[in-house]
Amino acid sequence: MSYACDSCSMGVTNLHCGKCGKGLVMDTIVDGGETIAVSRCPGGCGMIKSPTCCGKDMKKTSEKVSGTEAATSKINYSCGKCGMSVKDMQCNKCGKGLQGDTVDVEGSKVGVSKCPQGCGMIKSPMCCGMDMVTVKA
Repeated sequence: MSYACDSCSMGVTNLHCGKCGKGLVMDTIVDGGETIAVSRCPGGCGMIKSPTCCGKDMKKTSEKVSGTEAATSKINYSCGKCGMSVKDMQCNKCGKGLQGDTVDVEGSKVGVSKCPQGCGMIKSPMCCGMDMVTVKA
């Protein structure tokens, strides 16, 4: 599964469940009458809010990058509340594993996942209403 940003064309691919290793699948849930895009583990381990970029949800895309690195991302994310985790996120432009970082937004540090080749960055995944934390692989 791959995601792309409508505004800047940043893409993310290869999201896997950190518990069972299965590739996450796109889905939606209804929360308080609002439809929310999620990426869930087909093995039932849990789900995360789908990736965001440029202030909005990224859209599912069928675009694939040839020559992507197989499971080499050095960053994993974990939810401090439910334990759901995500691993192996890659840039959908160049195939490199995304790297965790923070950016300063109006005096607050915000977690992001950046492409090491400079293709772009996305906001780090969210779960249980909060940013997931970076866990070293």
